[in-house]
Amino acid sequence: MNYDDTGRIVLDPDLKQAVGINGLAFLIGIEDYFEIWNPYSFLREKGAGDHRLARKIRQKLAQKGEPMPEDLPA
Repeated sequence: MNYDDTGRIVLDPDLKQAVGINGLAFLIGIEDYFEIWNPYSFLREKGAGDHRLARKIRQKLAQKGEPMPEDLPA
């Protein structure tokens, strides 16, 4: 994993492209690991199984004025 001079994680551009992170990203962590997700990908792939987290992600997207695509599960 790469870090910048201030200690922030720097993702490789090829990795970001491969997983669809092009601006927005969120981290979900449990105990000793974390995952970095494109929020829309998370909602499509995992949102139906974790309603509470999906609701929080939707709230954060709305607060940022981000669009909510119609193809996302409710």
